[in-house]
Amino acid sequence: LVGSRLLGDGLDPEVRRRAMVHMRRTSLVTALAAMQAVCDFSSHRWIGDVDVPSAVLVTQHDRIVPPSRQWRLARGLPRAVVVEVDGDHDVFLEAPGLFVRALVRACLAVVTSDDGSRGGTERAS
Repeated sequence: LVGSRLLGDGLDPEVRRRAMVHMRRTSLVTALAAMQAVCDFSSHRWIGDVDVPSAVLVTQHDRIVPPSRQWRLARGLPRAVVVEVDGDHDVFLEAPGLFVRALVRACLAVVTSDDGSRGGTERAS
């Protein structure tokens, strides 16, 4: 019941069914421990030291991780490429094509720079 409510009502029935199958494989204790670990995690002390090409996908309508928090992460990464995705936290389920295009753009952005410079914002469409 809890998993069903977390998935919302607008999800494609087949996607919902598959998600529920996966959710049922995880005990409630394990799921709660994972949620607690995510809530406790913070990278603010070390994120500025990252010195490899980086990209951040910002889900513009995210109800789980607010876009402002995603942008704070992106600003903390030196010269990070930001790819904005017109979707919620579950965009990979709701619009997998949109998500994959954004992910590919983010990956390409960190490996295709000729002069070593990075940074900027892109919108996935």
